[in-house]
Amino acid sequence: MPILKVKKEREELRLVGVHLPPQDYNSLSLYALAMGISKSHLFKELITDWKEHLKAEGITEKTLTQDLTIRINNEWRRMRKLKPRTKFINFKNDVENELIGKGLTLKQVTVIISKINE
Repeated sequence: MPILKVKKEREELRLVGVHLPPQDYNSLSLYALAMGISKSHLFKELITDWKEHLKAEGITEKTLTQDLTIRINNEWRRMRKLKPRTKFINFKNDVENELIGKGLTLKQVTVIISKINE
């Protein structure tokens, strides 16, 4: 790890990839070139619009966390029926690792894990 590394703005960003059918990729490229913008700029605009839509619909981090917790609890109940020997602590550890791997913050993961019911 470099000691005298200059921090760049890009380090505060995360890459999100998407697979598109060739025709959609071509349309996206053509549009971006015609408008004189990058594909990244177009995606950033789409995400900004999407976040505004969430806000207008009253969908918050809290409601999304609650929805995710419900999904996880349902999955635990399903798994318990399919594999009765599955240990709850192992399930929680797997969920925690998956959430971290998916990019959630440690604070978000802690809140979700604390609400998983045995």
